[in-house]
Amino acid sequence: MKKVLFFFAMLFVSTLLISAQDVQVRGVVTYADDGSPIIGASVMIQGTSQGTLTDMDGKYQLSIPQ
Repeated sequence: MKKVLFFFAMLFVSTLLISAQDVQVRGVVTYADDGSPIIGASVMIQGTSQGTLTDMDGKYQLSIPQ
């Protein structure tokens, strides 16, 4: 009985951990004419106040809760 209860407890905990993971969004912002990176561009999630700035290579990364 203890093994069955332990199994279901672990299944429940692992389900919570899996569903709590964030989605990682990554990208690069570049100029359309020559493809060079845009440094310090604002990247925002539409409809929220969550966002970030691009780095020296025009790259950004955001963690978005599911």
